[in-house]
Amino acid sequence: MRQCIAEAEKHDGRSSKRSPTRREQPREIARHGSKNQAPSLISTKTKQPPELLDTRRKPTDEKQDRSESGKQRAKTPEPPAPVNASGNPSNSSASRPRRNSLPGRFKQSQFAAESGALYDSKEGSSSSYGSESWFRYLETKTQALLAPLRTGARKRVRVAVLDTGIHMGQINHWDKDWTDIVDGKNPRIKGKKDFLDPDRTNKCMDSDGHGTHCVGVIRKVAPEADVYVARVAKNRREGPDIIAIIKALEHAREVWNVDIISLSLGFDDYIESLEDAIQKAISKQILVLAATNNSGTQRRMSFPARMANVISMHAADHNGSAQGTNPEVENGKNLTILGVDVVSAWIPAAAEENHGNRELDLPSTKPMTGTSVATPMAAGIAALVLEFARQRDPGDETTNQVLARLRDRLKKHNGMDSVFRAMAVATDAGQFLNIVPWNLLCQHADDDDGRRMAAWKLAGVIRTEFGALPKT
Repeated sequence: MRQCIAEAEKHDGRSSKRSPTRREQPREIARHGSKNQAPSLISTKTKQPPELLDTRRKPTDEKQDRSESGKQRAKTPEPPAPVNASGNPSNSSASRPRRNSLPGRFKQSQFAAESGALYDSKEGSSSSYGSESWFRYLETKTQALLAPLRTGARKRVRVAVLDTGIHMGQINHWDKDWTDIVDGKNPRIKGKKDFLDPDRTNKCMDSDGHGTHCVGVIRKVAPEADVYVARVAKNRREGPDIIAIIKALEHAREVWNVDIISLSLGFDDYIESLEDAIQKAISKQILVLAATNNSGTQRRMSFPARMANVISMHAADHNGSAQGTNPEVENGKNLTILGVDVVSAWIPAAAEENHGNRELDLPSTKPMTGTSVATPMAAGIAALVLEFARQRDPGDETTNQVLARLRDRLKKHNGMDSVFRAMAVATDAGQFLNIVPWNLLCQHADDDDGRRMAAWKLAGVIRTEFGALPKT
């Protein structure tokens, strides 16, 4: 075993050079308590108040700062008019009230979608050649490493997607190349629940396309994972419902017992009730990933992406260059992954016009760009890492034992975050770290020992982060 660890450190020099204080920085308080800002789904052209962009202030815990501060809050100037999905000002200039935390009691409709957004309101370009080349690398290098042991009964990784729901007809079309659809039932979509429709007439049906696209991305990246879908937003225009998200987080934690939660959504302001729900999930060793936003420097990183124990995702193109709409980096949260021109399942135009209630036979796909795409991409890679750690090779018990000692550490935020950083390459003059999965999980054509090498590298990353490997 000592030889395995020593070999891991030798092959993974990058992880040992990371700053030891990167995750010790506390969260930074949101000081922009505007009560009149309307929600938007994409960036506006009006420059935000300077305090939103100042990341040089001494960071503090958001909840602690709010509990200790006085009742007086600085007010920001009147916000710009909301914009629609095409980036043009909407016809209505009315703004909704904003609140920074939820009261003890509230009605279902109250606070829904306040200052919240789904973060890929931009369609990708007509050419997806670059992103498809990225997936070819993933297929020939990383998937090839895991494929030989994808047989027999095994514990699959569980991923929950909290979004606009799912169009099962389109996901079945999308999945036909890597799973067997029997009588219209997809064996990898294990559960779905609509938290906006208590009478269950909608049945988690996606009438927007955003949620279906996110599910399709995870299915493409991690085809062996089981997916659970929660509908917490009707569409990109109205944004996510805070109450629905909190209920869905509890359901994913207590009922679905998932390993990973993907949140392609966020809010401008800190929300204490939402933080509490996410912390409960994290305390059960559930990895939570969230989109940062698509407003560039006009808005700060969204909540909950800026939470200390949430893995925050920025978007990059297939070459690793960060997307220009990423927000400023806060507290070292600078991970990027492919999120530009990514093709995935989408609802048909006829279904959009009919509110998603028609299961059409013709397959529909669409390239999309944004941190909403990057988030399920990273969730899928996390699922591959957990899958790799759970695999057993009857002919290599030594590697099996090494991986068994890593599993609990990989389900912790700083464990998976460290793995992502070990995979990553610095881009944009060192401002961002772009995740390249095959830098760590790779099966070389001329190497029959790829699994052992990958296990040693993972062990080196975890030992560097935690100081020692747990006993089996």
